[in-house]
Amino acid sequence: MERYFSHPYSGSYVPSKRFYIAVLAVTLAALLVLGVPVLTPDAVYISNVVVGPNPMQPITANPDFNLGYQSWQYSVGHGSALNVITSAAYTGSHSLYIDVAPNDTATQLLYSNNQTLPIDLNQSMVFYTVLKDGGGVPGGELSRLDLILFISYKDVRPIIVLVTLGNVSVPQGMTLSRATPLGIEMYRYLQPSSSWQQFVLQLTTPRMISLYQQTLYLAYGINATGSTASDYFLTEFLVHPYNINCYIGELGIFSVGPAPVQVTVSKLTPLPASWLLKGLYVNSTQVNYGFQYGGLSDSYTFLLYIPMANGINLQFGAVTVLGYESVRSVNITSAPVAI
Repeated sequence: MERYFSHPYSGSYVPSKRFYIAVLAVTLAALLVLGVPVLTPDAVYISNVVVGPNPMQPITANPDFNLGYQSWQYSVGHGSALNVITSAAYTGSHSLYIDVAPNDTATQLLYSNNQTLPIDLNQSMVFYTVLKDGGGVPGGELSRLDLILFISYKDVRPIIVLVTLGNVSVPQGMTLSRATPLGIEMYRYLQPSSSWQQFVLQLTTPRMISLYQQTLYLAYGINATGSTASDYFLTEFLVHPYNINCYIGELGIFSVGPAPVQVTVSKLTPLPASWLLKGLYVNSTQVNYGFQYGGLSDSYTFLLYIPMANGINLQFGAVTVLGYESVRSVNITSAPVAI
């Protein structure tokens, strides 16, 4: 009887023990590189945050005086000056130069473009101005710039908002606000500076709505509790300077858009950070974002619907799927001063 013996390699291939050892080693290495770092608290962390400025769109006409006095009416008292000049400008080619004598009460500037008035107020509406100190006012003398806004409630009653910027007796960095039977008074110290200073007043914040309501009750006995931004609109505004030498680079009502934000998230693994994150948060509120992979650091971009102002502190947080959190604090320093 003949016997047949198959060649040891002619049948199915049986991997050697060395092969299994190699596969196991590669798997363990991949887990060490990709998996184990994910389990550590520092697997994902915020390494950088960039907050851009709010885009601002003017609603009132000629806010930078590039068209001279177009849309403005003015009067000038004896010994004072109110001139549109080209020697100093903020964004365009012109600015308004003001030099008002101590006893002058006649000089003023009134916005007079009725085609843009009245203006319905909403959450993105702000009153915005850019100023630069011109010097020349003796120390110790009262010097101020009164910005006066007229707000109407349901076209029934006017509310006068007086914003005073100057060397008033208010601690630096603070705004003193109060409602009176005559209107709303707001005072803020104007720091003497040869650089341009931006100021912004948000017209529909809870603080302002509350001041409107208090003034309506004190002045007219009207209970406006529950009123919202849509119940108010701006009818006009003017500037009344007193014993001041300054430049106005921009002045008017603007619509403020959301600020662009870029958050850089670094990680100890080449896995996309989006696989490891439960969410991104700003001041404990989760945000929707766009994502761009970048190896060991990924970029997240989103829009922040908060008007930026000097001194605002924002807390950015990245929370992983395991519950670890990385927090980075950002203090805004290059935005307008909030009145």
